[in-house]
Amino acid sequence: MNLDRFAKKIATGDTVAFEAVYEKMRGTVFAVCLSITKNRGVAEEIMQETFVAVWQKSGQFRETGYKTWILTIAKNKSINALRKRDKETAVDFTENEYLGGSYEIQLETGIALRAALRELEQ
Repeated sequence: MNLDRFAKKIATGDTVAFEAVYEKMRGTVFAVCLSITKNRGVAEEIMQETFVAVWQKSGQFRETGYKTWILTIAKNKSINALRKRDKETAVDFTENEYLGGSYEIQLETGIALRAALRELEQ
């Protein structure tokens, strides 16, 4: 099935064309999302977001490669979800306690300790 012909129909609001594309592509889109996110629930959400974007943005599609265009949307949404998750779990050592004190305090303590050791060596 050549999906390119469905893009213009979907852009005009043809729900039958959209359903045909969804039925044809849902398994592949889900597989792409799952292979990137490694999380079934997240992959299902991104698959839904992908098809919402297909519905809303089909008017922006040009010429050929509709299947590739859809899979690129899925891939990009999956990568963005990973980036968002990584950003949310990143640790800022200047704001968090680390080994009994803030990183800045440890740095100052280390400098003071080295200075004291130099004094003892003399």
